[in-house]
Amino acid sequence: MNIQSPERKITAILLAAGNSSRFGSDKLMANLPNQQTICSVTARNLQQAIPTILAIIGPHQPLRAKIFKELDIPVSVCKQATQGMATTLSYGIQCSAESHGWIIALADMPYVQPRTAQKVYQALQTGASIVAPFYQNKRGHPVGFSKKFKQELIALAGDKGAQSIIKKHQTELVRLDTNDSGILADIDIIADLDYS
Repeated sequence: MNIQSPERKITAILLAAGNSSRFGSDKLMANLPNQQTICSVTARNLQQAIPTILAIIGPHQPLRAKIFKELDIPVSVCKQATQGMATTLSYGIQCSAESHGWIIALADMPYVQPRTAQKVYQALQTGASIVAPFYQNKRGHPVGFSKKFKQELIALAGDKGAQSIIKKHQTELVRLDTNDSGILADIDIIADLDYS
């Protein structure tokens, strides 16, 4: 079954440009207990759910670029990545401006189940404006936006991501309740690698 209708291109923006300051080394290249890197697991999970993915990395991150290219995921380098996540996100939207919507995924969240990302994707395909998964009443990732928010996403700056847009348009948020605790599990420190 083709899960993408030809008239609606939804692009997953995989944000992978962070500098891992709290982790102490390049966390996206760290191995999970299954001996696969964080970024490769996150990317593969996303690939199972969404046909079109664009990975955004920062300058001087060749190992990340290599992994994504081996997975046939297009990579674009955001030269201003050090300005924060919102700057990287804005760049990713501009790089895929022809899309009908976007799913914002974080490369340090390898425990998000593919079916959760697929539900976000399907909600956008069927007309949702903003969609996010929830676990035990807490909003997580990935989050989807329709093209009506393109200019607001491009205008983002700093390190707060798209939270301000979700807050401003709370009444348009489609809530997906899940049993996927991985939507809240980002890896910031070495102890986070042992997730269960």
